[in-house]
Amino acid sequence: MIKSRYQLQKERSQARFALEKEKDTIYYLDFIPKDGQATGRSTLLDDPWCVRLICNPKDKPQLIEEAVAIFEKRHNVESWREVASCYKVNSFWFP
Repeated sequence: MIKSRYQLQKERSQARFALEKEKDTIYYLDFIPKDGQATGRSTLLDDPWCVRLICNPKDKPQLIEEAVAIFEKRHNVESWREVASCYKVNSFWFP
């Protein structure tokens, strides 16, 4: 099927938007305290339960290992499991 000029332009526009959105997306590793309390973040920069990642860890699993090490050092524990029940990768888009 041949695409119209409109369809091609729309696809290019969506691809450009996806690239811009990725550039403006902040990824972080979010740890959940064992007591289940909300961490009450005001910003990621001052939240001890979040470790910011430099990019999407989807293709770079070593980023998660490095973030876990930072979290353990920050909380002065041998393992993150001492103070947190789990962690997950989160992100938000900041246009």
